[in-house]
Amino acid sequence: YRQAKAQLFWNLSRSFRKPGVPKTAVLNQDDSSYDLLRPIPADRRVTYGLSPGVDVTATGIAYGPDATRFTLHTPDGRAEVTTALVGAYNVSNILAAAAAAWALGVSPEVIAAGVARVRGVPGRMERVDEGQDFLALVDFAHTPNALAQALRTARQMASGRVIVVFGCAGLRDREKRTLMGRIAGELADVVILTAEDPRTEDLGAILETIASAARRLGKWEGVDLFRLPDRGRPSCGLARWPARRCGPPAGRGTVHVLRDRGISLGRPGGHAAGPSRPDAGYPPNVPWQGPVPLTRGGYAQ
Repeated sequence: YRQAKAQLFWNLSRSFRKPGVPKTAVLNQDDSSYDLLRPIPADRRVTYGLSPGVDVTATGIAYGPDATRFTLHTPDGRAEVTTALVGAYNVSNILAAAAAAWALGVSPEVIAAGVARVRGVPGRMERVDEGQDFLALVDFAHTPNALAQALRTARQMASGRVIVVFGCAGLRDREKRTLMGRIAGELADVVILTAEDPRTEDLGAILETIASAARRLGKWEGVDLFRLPDRGRPSCGLARWPARRCGPPAGRGTVHVLRDRGISLGRPGGHAAGPSRPDAGYPPNVPWQGPVPLTRGGYAQ
């Protein structure tokens, strides 16, 4: 993978040269690929990251429930950045864009203004704000590593508990079910398991595989581990989960992470056994009803 990325930088040095335009490589000095990419010839190198001595960096990073804030530093000055994007990986992404923009002559103030206009990508740590007093995030974390990143990011933003709602698809990588169960059991305070396109597999067996992994990390069924097989109902438990079962999850400081494909795709009628879209490869068990907003899942007050 890294060699394939390196080829892009080799192509930079070998491609047609435009008069007066230097060949510029923008490199992440925090990443392990830096040592591989740094020796590749370039007229100019611009580095970014949180490591000492980089050209473009961030200080005073604060992850809030409403926004991420930090001070952007470039060789031409600094600017205060406020962004709707969440997580440390998005700070790195912003620094990458800022470094590329600075290399093209864009001022720090203009860079900060451009970042502020980006509202995020549907289904990628997407905030859901319906007036509730807790933070709800939707993320298409379909791999163990992505789920771990999402939960660690949520932990940075939470002063209370982190609650995750997720499942694993049927007829897909079975090994990741155990891995994701372990990750949820370790990194979330409350784990709620639900359907994720079981297709022709037995949903109960899928959920049991995930649940058994979470139990091995100390989760207890009915205390901080729950199964809600009906995909149309899982998030309703987030806002008004009975206090007698696991304590009140809602409230300021709590972060709920719903592992899903984003508001824009929805589910077919909230049915546990149906595919997420009409073209998913299997006939839906119920008629397709179009995108289902999360307000129907109980996030709205």
